Amino acid sequence: MDNNAVSFEENYIFRNNRSITSNNDIALTEFVANAWDAGAHNVDITIPFEEHEKIVVEDDGTGITDEEFRSRWMTLNYDRQKRQGKDVLFPEDVESSKRIAYGRNGVGRHGMLCFADSYTVETWKDGKCNTYDIAVSKGDSPFKILKHSTDDKAGHGTRISTFVLRHLPDATAMTDILSARFLYDPKFVVKINGKRIDLSQHKGVVFSKEFITPTKAKLLMTVVDSEKTAAKSQQHGIAFWVSGRLVGQPSWTYGKITFLDGRFKAAKRYITTCAKKYGNFGLQQSKLWPKGTLCITIAANIAETAFLGIDACFPDSVVGFTPSEYICPEYIKHFIESQKVRLWAFAPATAQKNINLDTLENLIVPYCSLDEQHWVVAEIESKMTVCDNIEETIEAALQQAEALRQSVLKQAFEGRL
Repeated sequence: MDNNAVSFEENYIFRNNRSITSNNDIALTEFVANAWDAGAHNVDITIPFEEHEKIVVEDDGTGITDEEFRSRWMTLNYDRQKRQGKDVLFPEDVESSKRIAYGRNGVGRHGMLCFADSYTVETWKDGKCNTYDIAVSKGDSPFKILKHSTDDKAGHGTRISTFVLRHLPDATAMTDILSARFLYDPKFVVKINGKRIDLSQHKGVVFSKEFITPTKAKLLMTVVDSEKTAAKSQQHGIAFWVSGRLVGQPSWTYGKITFLDGRFKAAKRYITTCAKKYGNFGLQQSKLWPKGTLCITIAANIAETAFLGIDACFPDSVVGFTPSEYICPEYIKHFIESQKVRLWAFAPATAQKNINLDTLENLIVPYCSLDEQHWVVAEIESKMTVCDNIEETIEAALQQAEALRQSVLKQAFEGRL
């Protein structure tokens, strides 16, 4: 044995890909994402009702040759975007449209290891079908090809299968999760045990509304909320369908218009609901602030900010700010938030911290041109988006850790560790 050679433990794949090898929904999501990246339009998933039966994921994507399989599938953490680019390639006999690939680090292909320690890959392209039996290993490789055979086969596609020994998925739950994650493209069909969830039938549909634009175009808006959101933010946003086809990619922006995603801080800057309402007498005793007013708290949670998304009244623990045409309101909002620690220092040490209006009026705000203010805001929000994505990743990791913890405890008390 070469003392300078790298050696792998038998559980290397499981320890370094726990989210995929211990969560059946993530494993199946990765397979569907791989089918998307392969230019497929149809994905058929067969989920058994009992363990020791076969689970199958089959797509009609490009398939891969033996050379491609060995250079891609058998490469640890294969960099898909570096080697193949971010744009999806489609089979030659399929009408193509622009797609952005999900794949980045190549770990999704090992999803079948969530269900067993070995699996079979059948992939056909250019008239040849290559079949591989793959299993976890140790020593000089964390996984290896146990058997390879080649046959003639027309068409293109990939079929991955194994016998379920653990983490048996629930077909109904997987139907809801996967359809919510990939239904934004009507040309991309995912079926589980032969059943496809249509957008209008999806249980996550919040509402559908048809309306006419000023140019007399008829639009149908459907809002869908999945009980379990997509693992990747690339799958979130607003998707536009025209004549039954996806136009562009799902996004929270359209041109210069930004739509607010409630999971991110950008959406939390607006107040759109209220707990109580005034009658006519109450309105005479208070002030009705217009939509767009910047609200700043001066008691308890000092320097918390938000814009009114509705006309509203608020108590004297909140200060309203309406800027002139030369001031960007978001610029002031971010500045106030940056001064939170300083403003807290001005609050007297009482049971409830609070500051007065004079404290805010004495703040010196750095002034620059309106264009520069907008530039500062754009830079801040760009960095905040990165922070939001990191928070989302951490939250998902914590959920996966808790699921793994419960799984370990369950196996321990069942005597299966």
